Amino acid sequence: MTQATLREIIDRAIATHATTLDISGMNLTELPPEIGKLVHLKTLILGRRGYDEGKRLEELTNNLTTLPPEIGKLTQRRSPPIKPRIQPINR
Repeated sequence: MTQATLREIIDRAIATHATTLDISGMNLTELPPEIGKLVHLKTLILGRRGYDEGKRLEELTNNLTTLPPEIGKLTQRRSPPIKPRIQPINR
């Protein structure tokens, strides 16, 4: 995914006052500073794993090694879970 496409997704989430944003499985290597503008965001999903319809374990991840300082502006965000959750992946 390009940074321009990601910014469009973030802009849409800002405009709709989104409380959840799932950007798992998008092969991201970094998050743009605009992520800090998601002031209504409570849940940011950067990766998840679960079982597909064939009951195979599937991971939807990104390649993030750091998070931008603007992530600290997400004051409504809940703390991430300590353990990964395994759930069905709906396509």
